[in-house]
Amino acid sequence: MRPTLLIKWAEASDGYLSWRWSSDLSRVEAAHIGADVLEAVQDGLAAALPNPVGPESTASALDRALTTGAFAAPDTTEVICRELGNVLIPQPLQEELRNAHVRPLIRIQPSPAVAQVPWELVAHAWGDVVTMPPATIQAHRAGRVGGNVVAVIDPRIPGQTATSSLGSVLGRPTPDAPLASLLSYGDRLRPAVDSYVDLARRRDLDRAWLQAACADAGRLLFVGHTSNASGHGVPGENSAIHLCDVDASGGYRPLTAGDLLSEDGWRIPPRVALIGCESGGDARDHDHLGLTMACLSLGAELVTATRWVLPTDQALTEAFGSVDGSPLQELVRAVDAAHASTDPTTALAQWRSARWAAWRSSGRPEDHPLLWAALTTSVLTSTRR
Repeated sequence: MRPTLLIKWAEASDGYLSWRWSSDLSRVEAAHIGADVLEAVQDGLAAALPNPVGPESTASALDRALTTGAFAAPDTTEVICRELGNVLIPQPLQEELRNAHVRPLIRIQPSPAVAQVPWELVAHAWGDVVTMPPATIQAHRAGRVGGNVVAVIDPRIPGQTATSSLGSVLGRPTPDAPLASLLSYGDRLRPAVDSYVDLARRRDLDRAWLQAACADAGRLLFVGHTSNASGHGVPGENSAIHLCDVDASGGYRPLTAGDLLSEDGWRIPPRVALIGCESGGDARDHDHLGLTMACLSLGAELVTATRWVLPTDQALTEAFGSVDGSPLQELVRAVDAAHASTDPTTALAQWRSARWAAWRSSGRPEDHPLLWAALTTSVLTSTRR
């Protein structure tokens, strides 16, 4: 049986982590991480990641992080990951991981100060990483992964043009776009369409439609705009998915985590992908409340989301002049394929390893870690079927 390592973080000015192995849950080890170390980690990540700092615009933050930040080249990526591992993973635990005879599954429950650490990269040499939700999120009866696949692809947000701040994420849809592969689901696909042009940039995917579509679905794939309230001085319940909703006065209305938890009738499919900026930032809130935890509370068993602002193909092109293919759509395809498999965590780990190897060997913009290392997967129960 594959060993599982459980790591839990806590903060009280300083940081504390405890760890134990599934083979001996009674043996718990612990370590202390000073507040100065946590502050240095946060400052270093702020300079390296594409989230705006202070008055910085999103476009400027993306260009900074993609071209000059610590993840902008293979050698500096190696350095920052090694440094993060050395200060955040105690030496005794590193020894245990190095001595493991079988590559373990590492389940991490982060605290706010380490919520944006790309643990899958930092611990790549030791094991495969997933995020562990708080104990307050209870396991559900196992849902049926087969059945309908709900695909919300770059919906048009009321009042926003294609080039505005909440405009198109994927660009103008074409019949031969990489995500046209979603049509292979046939009559299982919701909405029911005959072409990718009819699937992307729709105007009619509001919360009422989504609630009805999810009621009997096995999976949900969302690609578009999300906003994370956690870490910005706003309660995590205000984190939002941006659909096509308008309120009674005709104004735009986002679907928040609080709405999901307070409105009657929501049932979220067992596997969920939320591919949007900071959609997986729940741990930045001390209550761990956000879109991921709302989905896990309402039926999801596994949620793949992102830790930071996600570079689009347009952002990559602006930073590097040209980009081959559509890296963001290929990322979505990889997540979708993993969620369709019998073991999504392993499938995602293998895909990430391939991207890591490609980045090390070539440093091409298409393999930039600020795209694929943004992904974080939260697992509530075993998803091996």
